[in-house]
Amino acid sequence: MIMIFGKKAALNFIDDWVEYVSLLFLILGAIMTFIAGSKVLSVLVVFLSSMIIGRLIYVRKYKHQIRFWIMAIAFVIGMAIGSRFLSYKVVLVTFVLGTYAGYWIKKHHILD
Repeated sequence: MIMIFGKKAALNFIDDWVEYVSLLFLILGAIMTFIAGSKVLSVLVVFLSSMIIGRLIYVRKYKHQIRFWIMAIAFVIGMAIGSRFLSYKVVLVTFVLGTYAGYWIKKHHILD
């Protein structure tokens, strides 16, 4: 437990960091797609973000995957919540395609 103002805090930042970072990613994903002004920009934001996640999946292939997946799922849920021009199905399909594209590009060393 962390001591805040001389009392034991109910929030344990050291042990529960994944949940807090996931909440941050959920909010960040919602803001990113909410700010995009059209369907094309929303799809582009989702696709490019998911390409970065696909690259990170390849890089972190054997290292603590469950924490990473929790954060990635929170990010895509945030994007689905924040997208005013797209349905959640379009966000999900675009996310899966972008993740695969990012993974494939990194796997075949195209941009290295």
